[in-house]
Amino acid sequence: MIAVWLFVLGIQSPPDTPRTYPLPTIVFGNGTPVAKIPKNNCDNARLERKLKKVLPLAKRAGMELAELNAQLAILPQREHKATVSATEKRLRDEFTGELENMTTSEGILLVRLLDRECGKSGYSIVKELRNSFIAGMFQATARLFGQNLKEEWDPEKMICEEYLIQKIEREGVKK
Repeated sequence: MIAVWLFVLGIQSPPDTPRTYPLPTIVFGNGTPVAKIPKNNCDNARLERKLKKVLPLAKRAGMELAELNAQLAILPQREHKATVSATEKRLRDEFTGELENMTTSEGILLVRLLDRECGKSGYSIVKELRNSFIAGMFQATARLFGQNLKEEWDPEKMICEEYLIQKIEREGVKK
């Protein structure tokens, strides 16, 4: 009963709807609102913290993928599967702990940053290294949870992430 009154008074939102906040308004001296300004999401400390955690992993994965592609270009076709399996096992042993401790949003950022580093979507990487069926299964699972492995990195669309990545890279160079 108390929850109903809190909801009616506007103190608590119902559990199924996301809480929304009004946008700040510019008000001139006479008190009339002129325009609404969207919140500046690019100064999001949580996103920056997640990017600082995930960006080194994405860069490392990009380097590993480039090395693997260079090896596969040299090797005959019949040795590709063994090389990919050995590399996957080595990377799984090395990064299992870090990847298991990631949150869902950090995993989503990792897939996006892999696309940024490699120039290929997560779906195309899986399709290249495994096969179309496995890539389709991963895509179907991702779609069940509202994600898309075929989504490519677009700096125009993901402007805040790109801004924070460049900021993190500049800070890393200074140190």
